[in-house]
Amino acid sequence: QEYGEWASNPYRGCGHKCAYCYVPLVLKMRREEFDAGATLRDGFMQAFEKDAKKMQKAGQSVNIFFCFTTDMYNPFINEPTRKILELAHQYGHTFTVLTKGGERALRDMDLYSEGDHFASTLTSLDDAFSMKWERGAALPKDRMNTLKKFHDAGVFTWVSLEPTLD
Repeated sequence: QEYGEWASNPYRGCGHKCAYCYVPLVLKMRREEFDAGATLRDGFMQAFEKDAKKMQKAGQSVNIFFCFTTDMYNPFINEPTRKILELAHQYGHTFTVLTKGGERALRDMDLYSEGDHFASTLTSLDDAFSMKWERGAALPKDRMNTLKKFHDAGVFTWVSLEPTLD
């Protein structure tokens, strides 16, 4: 519950190619496969809608955190992201998105409303440093500019400063 009441990871793989990423080991994936891109998990949309509807019927309105083991705005597949966020709202839930995708997230900014949060992970503000450690992620300046646009639109924004790299 560090970032939200519930967490959801719609995609398998990521593609940001972060040298420090622990997720391939957790998911028992080869790093090459994890870094090669992201795919929507089998049956995810149906399971997500079923769970969101079930919580709504039980009178629960929760904040859903996206994502711990992938990125909603990865460099490869984003089409399902919009539908997932729409489903969260359709069933009365808010969401928090933590991304390294930068401006890829702007196309969904209109979906964010009161109670939703937009965040970005930053390891450094130096582009060269970022390119060494996060080869497929948006550059830090892109992430910061995107955060500012969300903030200026009235969306609650925050930064996750991690991991600490020396």
